[in-house]
Amino acid sequence: MTTPSSALDKNNLTLQWQETEQELAWANQVYASLRFVPSTSADRLLLARVDNQLVGMGRIVQLDEQNVEIGGIYVKESHRNKGVARRMVQRLAQETRQEPAACWILGFRHLMSFYQSMGFDIVAKSQSWPCCVCKKVGVCGNTFSE
Repeated sequence: MTTPSSALDKNNLTLQWQETEQELAWANQVYASLRFVPSTSADRLLLARVDNQLVGMGRIVQLDEQNVEIGGIYVKESHRNKGVARRMVQRLAQETRQEPAACWILGFRHLMSFYQSMGFDIVAKSQSWPCCVCKKVGVCGNTFSE
């Protein structure tokens, strides 16, 4: 189910799955500042490092037995627009393809074209959404205005 723990490219970007409690604490400190739901040890948290410094993260959350979410994508401002988020989402999506679960991204409106450029489809809000997705959207809708 897992892929090799890291990959390095010409920009010194390393992607690695969270292994320590300190990494989880760092992620949750950032998520708290963004008003995101904290990660737990059950989530698969992917960390991005440039020159061994943490610069971003994203995660896979098991919503229920048939559905997972890619979310919590964050990149430090100093490293935005350099392909870090794209590489993280690609790696997270690659990981979810190894599972039978449906993969959801509950992204902000201003990020829809980013996700579409990576091959994700926009699924209009409907009664056919799984309950776990409707519940998550309700939580997000109560926290964020986008």
